[in-house]
Amino acid sequence: MIKNIKLKFGRAEGLNPESIAAMPITVFVGPNNSEKSKILTEIQQFCTSGNRNSNNVIIDSIELSSISDDVLDKKIEGVTLKPNPGEAQHPGHIFVGKGPTRHQVPETQFKQALKTPNGLIGHTH
Repeated sequence: MIKNIKLKFGRAEGLNPESIAAMPITVFVGPNNSEKSKILTEIQQFCTSGNRNSNNVIIDSIELSSISDDVLDKKIEGVTLKPNPGEAQHPGHIFVGKGPTRHQVPETQFKQALKTPNGLIGHTH
């Protein structure tokens, strides 16, 4: 879950980013053309790639919350796939994905990345 979003209000030097603590439900409100959709697009890109995009106009960085072991195990179970017939599975690896997208990943590293999400993400402080 997103814990904190740091916004940059332009690219001019000397402007301080604004930090927003995300809640379980966060609502962006504003007039037409105030970049509400743009921030959601940047959040989606970040969550897809796991990296800060240097082309972001609004988001400077995103900090993620860690997940408890119980919730983590259930989440991993929910995305773990069985090998397809004839598909080799390396020892200590699991298949994860949803729909047609699937990846074979080392289970221990996958779990560690989810437990400490900010340790692996290329964002600035």
